[in-house]
Parts: sequence; structure tokens; C-alpha cells
Amino acid sequence: MQIESPEALDNVDEIAAVEGVDGLHYGPADVQLRRDPAIYERDPDAVELQDMETVAEACKAHGKFMVAGGIGAEKVRLCASLGIQMILATGEYLFIMHGSQHAYEEARSALRSK
Repeated sequence: MQIESPEALDNVDEIAAVEGVDGLHYGPADVQLRRDPAIYERDPDAVELQDMETVAEACKAHGKFMVAGGIGAEKVRLCASLGIQMILATGEYLFIMHGSQHAYEEARSALRSK
């Protein structure tokens, strides 16, 4: 189940308790889009950390696994410290950007060696 709204965060314990739900995937960008932006003005990282902790606690309490994004070494370490079992170390835009860069470099190299 994806936790992508403030309402889902408010109900995360009940969601995690549902039989047949194996895990929860926390989507911070989606939550942020649906929230009053004023909550992020002082310390957006603290807000996200609190949200991640809330989801992680619900998962632990109900024996579910958690999925969250950990883009960058610091975020990967944070996810691991919270016991998150599946850490997405990139996002689709980074994957596409890096894949495109690799394809470009490979093509340019092939043309130079011709």
C-alpha cells in the first residue's frame, strides 16, 4: 500500500493492520504535494523524518515491510537506520537522466572510434 497523503499518514497504523497488506511504501513528494506548504517552511527534513518514523513504527508494530526513497548516501543511511527494508536508491527521473547520459556517451564513443 502506498502512503501518499496526509490522510494516509493519519491512518497508517490502521492501514498496516489490514490482513493481506505486506508492506507500506512511503511517498514523501506525494504527501508534500497534498499538504499545506507552510509545514515545510522551517525544517522540511524534520517533517519528512517524522513521517518516515510514523510509517516505520506502524510497519514494525504489524510485522510489515517498508519501502522508501533513499536518494543519496545520507538518505540511504537514514532509511537503513529506521529499519526500512527496501530502499529505492534512485527515482525514475534520475534513472532516465543517467541512462540517457550513458547511452549518449556510448554512442559518441562508438562514433569517435569509427
